Amino acid sequence: HPANGQAVFSGFQFAWEEVQKAEYYIIEVAADSQFEHVVYRRNVTDNQFSSSDITLQENETYYWRIYSRMAGVNDEVSETRSFNLQEIPRPEIIYPANESADVELTPLIEWEPFDEGFTFRLQISTNSLFTGVVFDEDSITGTAYELPPGSIYSYSTYYLRMQAVSSDSTTVWSDIIRFSTVTSPPAVPVIVAPTEGETVTGPEVSIS
Repeated sequence: HPANGQAVFSGFQFAWEEVQKAEYYIIEVAADSQFEHVVYRRNVTDNQFSSSDITLQENETYYWRIYSRMAGVNDEVSETRSFNLQEIPRPEIIYPANESADVELTPLIEWEPFDEGFTFRLQISTNSLFTGVVFDEDSITGTAYELPPGSIYSYSTYYLRMQAVSSDSTTVWSDIIRFSTVTSPPAVPVIVAPTEGETVTGPEVSIS
């Protein structure tokens, strides 16, 4: 694994049949089928290896093979197989757009339609590292979500991200959206009572 020509996502496992008496294996990954441009080569003792340790570009085709090594015997090399590293799907936020200003305090957050069977998790933080999360909601469905009152405040900058979750997988986070909230001053209070110049009597006065 992966099978020849298979489309895979980052983090997949290389796996091959165990060779009896092999002391270790050598995994080679290249950008071409002739292995003139090897991007990764490593000795491993197990018959599987995580691609997470290799820096690979999404939407590119790579080639891989395995050598088995044991003392006093010439190396044996497997057939060459290819795989295509696909871009990991992730939610794409439509609104607010990155660097938006004057966003309302209960905005309708919108995103592009996603594959069926996924719900969404939405996070808002006061910093881009998301160590100051002020809102975290999961199991959201559809393509829009209205932020509840009191979640964010005016005169502030926030960072928004989303991920999609199904019964057997979770996507990477979306691109981070930076936005700032409304900066218009609050409305001036209007006095209703007592009216201008009104004479009031009694021990208690009601002001509204």
